[in-house]
Amino acid sequence: MTASGPAESVTLKNGVVVPLEALRLGWSLEERGVQFSVDGDELVLVPPDLVRPEEVPQLRHYCRALIERVIYCDEVRA
Repeated sequence: MTASGPAESVTLKNGVVVPLEALRLGWSLEERGVQFSVDGDELVLVPPDLVRPEEVPQLRHYCRALIERVIYCDEVRA
């Protein structure tokens, strides 16, 4: 994983580019105990009550990137 350029994105080993802010959001939620999974084309967060209201717009904005991150992590673990 490498950080790149002024767009502040990270290129994962499989070539997927994820915005750094999406990663930071995911890490912050994980630190509070939120677990991520993907169901079809939807991002699932458990337990959802640990998500702060001000994070919901960020989750909507970075949803696709967070899904890519979950898929990447699942592939790496396999």
